[in-house]
Amino acid sequence: TRSVDSLVEPPAKRRKRHHPKKMPLRNTAAGVPICRYHNYSEKGCVKFNNPANLGTAAACIADHTHCHACGKKGHIAMGCVFAPLI
Repeated sequence: TRSVDSLVEPPAKRRKRHHPKKMPLRNTAAGVPICRYHNYSEKGCVKFNNPANLGTAAACIADHTHCHACGKKGHIAMGCVFAPLI
């Protein structure tokens, strides 16, 4: 007979959380830096998310559409399925 424990699926593998400043700088194919805070911080990029910064010198100039881990558009590094778990 099977035990109840054998019917429970193992937890899904999770991507290790990294501090944004500890990750290397990466650029898009166009040479624009990819925002590390947008990709690795729970809060996202504070400069990008604050509407008061829009069009000012305080606005984030980094790219917020590319994944920092794999470089593809449409998702962030914390949810990337293309890059290996690190």
